[in-house]
Amino acid sequence: MTMMNFLGDKDFIKPYGIELLKSFENPMVIHHSKGHTIPRLDEEGLETMLKFMDRIQKVVSDKEDIVVCNNN
Repeated sequence: MTMMNFLGDKDFIKPYGIELLKSFENPMVIHHSKGHTIPRLDEEGLETMLKFMDRIQKVVSDKEDIVVCNNN
């Protein structure tokens, strides 16, 4: 399963977020200096988010191909 996680240095549940990452294969993470929030993205964060969106698009596209093949 694909996932995106934001981990803030001051986030009170950061240890749980780190533990959650172990449940996913190749999780994408944006680290930031704030607390429990979705931060304004810098260049590196934006690049990570765009890679994540590309990955999701590929997953959706692959599933659509499977559905089309199954309908024929």
